[in-house]
Amino acid sequence: MAFINISAVYTADPNDIWTPKNAFMLNDPYAIVLNIQADSTVVKEGLLFDAVFQIVGPQQDLTEFPWWVIDNGNVMPSPTRDVRWNDISFQWGTNFAIWWFWNKYNDAIAHVGNAKQGVFFVQGTVNVQGSDLFAASERFWFKVRA
Repeated sequence: MAFINISAVYTADPNDIWTPKNAFMLNDPYAIVLNIQADSTVVKEGLLFDAVFQIVGPQQDLTEFPWWVIDNGNVMPSPTRDVRWNDISFQWGTNFAIWWFWNKYNDAIAHVGNAKQGVFFVQGTVNVQGSDLFAASERFWFKVRA
């Protein structure tokens, strides 16, 4: 049976994506890493997948989000920062990592109106196109300070 799995999700310095890092300053380089495992049949079929990298705000209250953005003059709740990377091939085989990075953490959350420092977590998903296969990661917690 074919499978897809996210064996780990974590934050890292983009210059060393193989070493998890759980504390950042606002101006530190910042990456979200997904370690992916896939069945060889998925790779041989030449399928593509879509990935979502997500930073989640420290409070997930349905009525009062600490993260917000201004969209066309309206303040909108924004409990997450999502990045989508679509149409990725399995060119790296059955066990590999993908990552999304910013030159500094502050760039990742520049759209957020408040709560730029504190305790947060990242998570991710992988969706194999044209199949029923998908994977969702666990959470990885990290801290940001000035």
